[in-house]
Amino acid sequence: SAAPRRIDGAGAEPGTIIGMEGGALTVKCGAGALQILELQLESKKRMSAPDFLKGCRIKTGDRFGQ
Repeated sequence: SAAPRRIDGAGAEPGTIIGMEGGALTVKCGAGALQILELQLESKKRMSAPDFLKGCRIKTGDRFGQ
């Protein structure tokens, strides 16, 4: 079992992808960060973060909502 770890997103705007490791997509929030393990796109089935990343061309530093 892995210990919780702190991911530093200091200076990143909310909505910015600050990590894509360990089966999670980590996004900077207003206060802290959110690790997304599963997600569901509109009108699609729920999928794991690694499956989403296989089919999506995003990288650390990209920002949702733009």
